[in-house]
Amino acid sequence: SLAIGRYARFSRPSSNLIGGTQPQRDVATSVQKSVSAAPQPASSTLNLEFFTVRQGSPDSGSFSIPKAPAHTDKLRWLRPGEPVTVAGITLSDGMIYTGAKNPRFRQSEPSFIDTSLKVATSHVDLATTLTFYWSTYDDLDPKERRGYLQWLAGGRCDPKAGSGYVFMFFHGLERRLLVDTQSDAEAREDCIAIKAEIERLISLYYQHASFCSQALRLLEHLDMPAISERMYLLEPPTKSAGRYEMPTLTRVALGQMAKDKYPLNSGWALAWAMTDPNISRRKPIVRCSDLFQRLFKAEYTQRYPGGLKVLNNKTRLRITYPASSPYLDVPPIPVGDLPDVSVTSGIRKKLQPIVEECTELLTPFSRYVGRNVETPDKYDALEGLLLLPIFLWPEYAKHELEKLQSDVDSDAIALTFNELAQRFKSDGALPRNQITALARVLEGLNIGMEPDVLAGSRAKTEEHVVLFETEPDEPALRATTDYSVALTTLDIATSVAASGGTNQAQSALLDQHIDSWTHFSVTHRKRLKAYQLLQRLQPPTLSSLKKRIAALQHDEKRTIGYFLAQLAQADGTVTPQQVKLLERAYKALQLDTTSLYSDLHGAASSASGGIISARRSLPASTGADGKKHGSGIVLDMHKVAQLQRETAA
Repeated sequence: SLAIGRYARFSRPSSNLIGGTQPQRDVATSVQKSVSAAPQPASSTLNLEFFTVRQGSPDSGSFSIPKAPAHTDKLRWLRPGEPVTVAGITLSDGMIYTGAKNPRFRQSEPSFIDTSLKVATSHVDLATTLTFYWSTYDDLDPKERRGYLQWLAGGRCDPKAGSGYVFMFFHGLERRLLVDTQSDAEAREDCIAIKAEIERLISLYYQHASFCSQALRLLEHLDMPAISERMYLLEPPTKSAGRYEMPTLTRVALGQMAKDKYPLNSGWALAWAMTDPNISRRKPIVRCSDLFQRLFKAEYTQRYPGGLKVLNNKTRLRITYPASSPYLDVPPIPVGDLPDVSVTSGIRKKLQPIVEECTELLTPFSRYVGRNVETPDKYDALEGLLLLPIFLWPEYAKHELEKLQSDVDSDAIALTFNELAQRFKSDGALPRNQITALARVLEGLNIGMEPDVLAGSRAKTEEHVVLFETEPDEPALRATTDYSVALTTLDIATSVAASGGTNQAQSALLDQHIDSWTHFSVTHRKRLKAYQLLQRLQPPTLSSLKKRIAALQHDEKRTIGYFLAQLAQADGTVTPQQVKLLERAYKALQLDTTSLYSDLHGAASSASGGIISARRSLPASTGADGKKHGSGIVLDMHKVAQLQRETAA
């Protein structure tokens, strides 16, 4: 017998052999290594896997030809939701390649699950195995294969799983999207589900930066529109496919801008700033992305209203998708003769300062958001809004500001500070610095507020504030001695008036006196009127004014005393009760109470005449004849005596 032996599988059997086999080309080194080179032991029994050929006499030699290899199991792509069981483990979600004894595909697709390979039977800790993303299923040992199958069976969502598991699965999705879709209609139908799965994996394994970068790059490649002229007219993307390069669309559009000499507008400048890996971007940009984009566009437009010129540099643009699988080679995308402006630094150096400035403006609000992650409804509350420029406030808040402007346009309005704060979704419990910030916001909109917190006054939650139309000015101008005297005058006047019951005539007279104080600006007189309205709503006591009264000069006290007498005559009558109140006020002012009665008659006589000025001057002195020099008015001494008797009684 002539034994062909272990070399028979490489020969081409004769077609005349009974039961002859068709030749099979050996394509996998792993299969070749499985053929033993050692001599085979003799057997007395007939091996049914070989044909026996005898020639000549019965004593002649013989040789055997091996049976053709069994056909490989059909390679299968399991569509989304299509189940399969491998090594006793049920994989229910599909989106994997499976089969057995397919060495060619097994070596060209890392994710291919060869069901003929050995798998460990014991449970595996996913956090301790398969950490290299370039591993293939064929390379894994049985324990690692068990871990990968466990991860697939668990819904591909175990947070402890290493990036190697995620990458191995991703290789299969990548092949399905880039290769199978070229010739398979079912593969094209799977695209939506596969892309959704990639996005889900990104959200689950965001801590694996290399995977997320590759996955985002693939999604960008798939979503890339057909390259056309003037792509800078499209809506620019503001999200980068990775940390290390601009999105393809951005690079193409900017290259076309440079070629067409089209100015860089705010939208594409933002896209450049948000995706250039060489531009530093801090946490507020991520945490407050929408606000940053609006702020950046506004600042860029203010600095460069005509846009920046993009230079047509010498480096040419080449767009490719570097597949994560080493077995896939994706051809470059033709984009024409365009410059790669991403390698230049001129515009980048102009965008970086804008990014920094906007980031600084958003940093306080970003920290506020970070402190209130569990209560996002507070993002629109006054406490947070005061940390932002007004144009970034939400629409409801802008509407409230416009309504306040409309309300104060005709007259001053009074409300509690709590009511004001509630208009902007706040509970009103604001610290002093935020109350000051609110007053500054309102004054920027020509809405003044009393108490004058910008000049150091305090506003309590439960107390009233008065809002009025004004013009912005320096708080320091309201810290003069004259202005302080005017405030003290109104304090004492409203205190006395409130004790006797303030009436409309007295309020009107107070406003008239304020109008006569022409040494103050119109803005300051409006504020003084708002101040006296506030004091009427919550009048001070004379005892609370002792320190302020003590700081007055004697002539200032004398002027205030006469002003109080004039105020008492506002409605044409003076009651004994009012006289008692005035006597208390005169004593507080350290004035002789006997002068009160002459002041009352002087005020009564001048009620139909002029109005006293609140400058540092005394009323005209009274002569011995009882006539007020220069006034033309004679005092009724009988009435003085009557008031004195009534008061004493």
